Amino acid sequence: MDIINVFPIIIMLTIAVGITFIIAAIQESKHGQKTADIVRRVYLYLVSFVTLLGLTLGVAGVLNIGLRSLVFTKASYANNQGNGLPVPSMISKAPVAEGTVQPLLTCSGGCTLTQEQKDSIAQWERDYQVWRRSSDEGTQRASQLITSLSFLIIALAVFIPHWLLVSRDKRSGEGTTPLRVTHLWAVSFVMLLTSVIAAGFLLNTALQTAFLKNGVAMSNRSTPAAIYGQQASDVDSIVRCGQTCAVDETTIQVARQWRQEYDASLKITPEEQESRARHDMFATTLAALLAALPLFFYHFRTVWRETRETAPKKTA
Repeated sequence: MDIINVFPIIIMLTIAVGITFIIAAIQESKHGQKTADIVRRVYLYLVSFVTLLGLTLGVAGVLNIGLRSLVFTKASYANNQGNGLPVPSMISKAPVAEGTVQPLLTCSGGCTLTQEQKDSIAQWERDYQVWRRSSDEGTQRASQLITSLSFLIIALAVFIPHWLLVSRDKRSGEGTTPLRVTHLWAVSFVMLLTSVIAAGFLLNTALQTAFLKNGVAMSNRSTPAAIYGQQASDVDSIVRCGQTCAVDETTIQVARQWRQEYDASLKITPEEQESRARHDMFATTLAALLAALPLFFYHFRTVWRETRETAPKKTA
């Protein structure tokens, strides 16, 4: 779960709930409530709502990482094993014969590289090293955990004091106001919607796992490594002719490493890709469900009880 990508959804929900709070505030003003008190409560409930969404995202992120580490261990953290593997952006070469392309280096007369080709090799080497660092599973796990915990800590630090003020108003006799009811129903709705969507994807993945043994296109497939044929030929020429052509030894080692990654990507079967996709979906959807469902039950039970307590008693 990428928390950054959820920001537009949070903004849209905040706008929608903010409009609903304004409507509830207008209803409160009709009962003689002071404008200053109403504005204060709108602020408190709106901040509480937004930070509660942040708490949910943070908890879901931590649960997601825990599930990937302990249960769904095939779910990958990064686009490794050939997916996104940087390729050399070499200078185009004219075919030496129909259906063939001359490799970047030949060990005889083709050793001379232009400055543009040298720059291209250097850029590819830098891109590849960055890719290796960012694709390391331990680095990805730590990065995602830090992001989720940071989001969780900040949201919790803002939510607690604001919700304590809201709770104090409730205890001081404000009772179940339209703003409070709106907040509780809004949180219940968002958490129920999240739970339903997560449960739907979870059930879908479980049924596909159980009944579609041959696999289906559940995820974006890795870029087929076979399309890297020319680039692989260029890299092989660096390995094969690098010393003869006075290429830096570090670049030759990087080329060997790239070739190993490329060969590993060729060995990934569609079944392995489907298994990774399923584990990824299981971890993501189950984490969202575990984070949202308890909040739905708590807020729904609270608003149901409070509205029933304040409802006028029917007389015989």
